[in-house]
Amino acid sequence: MNLSFLKQLIWVMLLSSITTLAYASGTQAGTDVTNTATLTFGDTADATTDIQSNPETFKVDKKIDMTVTTVDVAAIQTKPSATGVVLTYKVTNTGNSIQDFSLTALTTSTTAFGGDVNDTFDATNVKIYVDTDNNGVFDAANDTETDYIDELGIDAEKFVFIVADMPDNLTNGAAAIYDLQAQVAEGGAEGTKGADITSDSKDDEDNKLTVQIVFADSAGTADIQYDGKFSSADAYKIVIANMTISKISVVVNDPVNGTTKPKRIPGATIRYCFTVENSGSANAAIAKIGDTLDTSVYDLSALSNNDIKIYTGTEQFNCATADTLTPLETNPGSVDTNTGAIVIDLQGVDAGTKKSAYFDVVLR
Repeated sequence: MNLSFLKQLIWVMLLSSITTLAYASGTQAGTDVTNTATLTFGDTADATTDIQSNPETFKVDKKIDMTVTTVDVAAIQTKPSATGVVLTYKVTNTGNSIQDFSLTALTTSTTAFGGDVNDTFDATNVKIYVDTDNNGVFDAANDTETDYIDELGIDAEKFVFIVADMPDNLTNGAAAIYDLQAQVAEGGAEGTKGADITSDSKDDEDNKLTVQIVFADSAGTADIQYDGKFSSADAYKIVIANMTISKISVVVNDPVNGTTKPKRIPGATIRYCFTVENSGSANAAIAKIGDTLDTSVYDLSALSNNDIKIYTGTEQFNCATADTLTPLETNPGSVDTNTGAIVIDLQGVDAGTKKSAYFDVVLR
């Protein structure tokens, strides 16, 4: 073979025409990839001969990868004794084969949402549900209580819910953090949970005719990189109203001294003042003050609900000068002049705020 002949050697690689499905996650596992080469040679461009190489075939290996994301943007607010409280997650198959995924609710994480939430208690009656219609909204009547996702396709995603009850006697700000962990499992048998895949082929030599397994997952909140698992944390947070009430009295006037250093003698006007504060994290939609005065000690004949005043605002409430403030509400309660029962309806107290109220009565 002379030099001119060698210079005419041209190699062209031809990829065989095999129909495969293209995914964002790459070529599907188990696909046969076959390549052949064609050698074109001859003494002149007009006198060439083609010969084919042997076909080179290998199977695409299985890349195991998945993500679990927390759908809730903040801890789910709830209260003591609440039942069926829902945390929402999404599991995505980012590998290149259809897989089952085992699901577990873990209490591994001690913090969540960037450290804003710290784990302090465990919920009860914890269950996992897979979203049947995959609309991301928990529906107890339709969504399936189960511990696995069945046959999750390549690039497909599924919403999953952790649903639990809250214990009694929890304090404001208490939190329970739950990691939803997805563990890769064998797929291929619809309606049946496949066995967990607990190891890959990283220590095996390459075998081009066998579909080998490679864990490609990242580290989640409760697992490590390349372990065939992924997890993400969500949390329940107890948010309750923390209410306090204080009551004081001042003498406004008396029949002898008037308003100048009055004393608590018969005929004096006594003012009762109340301050209710909500230092918790939840609004108190209902807040009523109940007080009963002895009708043998007080003359309530002239007292009506119109005489009850409620004040809220940034100005410091002063019982002695409360009558200089503009009342917040009109007719905010009830007065029973026969029994002495008085109700002051504060119409709720929002978290982090307070309301004050007062009324005047005459001492017998």
